[in-house]
Amino acid sequence: MKNDTKPVEPIPLATERLHLSETSEAHLDELVALANDYEVAVRLARMPFPYSRNDGLWYLQNIAPACANWSVLASGRFMGVISLKPEPEEGVLGLGYWLGRPYWGRGYATEAGRAVVQYCASSPKLSHLRSGHYAENRASGRVLEKLGFRKVGQHMRDHPLLGQKVEHVDMVLDIDARDVSAPGRV
Repeated sequence: MKNDTKPVEPIPLATERLHLSETSEAHLDELVALANDYEVAVRLARMPFPYSRNDGLWYLQNIAPACANWSVLASGRFMGVISLKPEPEEGVLGLGYWLGRPYWGRGYATEAGRAVVQYCASSPKLSHLRSGHYAENRASGRVLEKLGFRKVGQHMRDHPLLGQKVEHVDMVLDIDARDVSAPGRV
């Protein structure tokens, strides 16, 4: 599954409180510690639980290279990941993100998401971003709404951790570079 072609180049980005840099093994221990949390994993479609060091290495060696993948950092502390993955349609990328539980409810996901969305707006090749969330994860839905995503559908989706189908909300954001200011670049 390794693919070294990224959908966009994950250049360093900065916001008022955050620094986003390309995900690497430098933060592997912090990544594993935060990802090894049932409350984090149950909100995501593909995160295993329990989450081991081998899972983190596999992610960094096989998944991250195929995506534009940023570590979300505040004062040098690793908080989570935000990424863009290729979608089957040309000009469309999928936005995904997660933060460790100690960083929930403080606006960090919205701030990181806004930086990535603004960066995407500078690419003339992109027309849409797709994302979504399990219906019960209303906090993630609010993050996406704040970023300008709109609901385009709902369906039942397999939830590997729960071993059942659960309701999933599909969302899309139209990229229009004229309406979005550029993010801080480092």
